[in-house]
Amino acid sequence: GPCGSVRYITLKSEAGQPCRLVKPWGSRIRIRQWPTMDTVSLNEISGTISFKTTKDCIYIIDRTTDPWEDQTSKDII
Repeated sequence: GPCGSVRYITLKSEAGQPCRLVKPWGSRIRIRQWPTMDTVSLNEISGTISFKTTKDCIYIIDRTTDPWEDQTSKDII
């Protein structure tokens, strides 16, 4: 994607409360729990997505058309 675009999001739930965020892409969103990669159910209303979280769990939010697994990483020294 273009320089500066959001490719994926990772977040850690510190309290286990529901998470809400503005949908970062126009395409279909996928949320998975890491490291199991189990899919998490989400709701979308008016450009905002929400999903339930579990305390101390990590979530990966990406697009099925541009998955997290396909992203390259660069070391910054």
